[in-house]
Amino acid sequence: TAAGQGVHRAGQTPGALLASGVAAIAERPVGLSTVAVPGARSDDLDRQVSLALADPSRVPDICVIMVGANDVTHRMPPTRSVRHLASAVRRLRT
Repeated sequence: TAAGQGVHRAGQTPGALLASGVAAIAERPVGLSTVAVPGARSDDLDRQVSLALADPSRVPDICVIMVGANDVTHRMPPTRSVRHLASAVRRLRT
């Protein structure tokens, strides 16, 4: 989903659509960086958060996490998914 699986142009990805919407509302340029991986599950969030925070000069102001569909198809227990998501949010907030 977040990686843009099934879209025909980069501008159609969820990240690009969100960034252009924020830029329009804020009336200023918005930089977009994504660590989305097709097929990723919530247990991949720790690695993805590490990638998002890897460059201290580019710490994100806003983060959007889209996760869950692959957890369902791989029958991951919801409590486990929530635990991974909560951990990712905690790391991003610090």
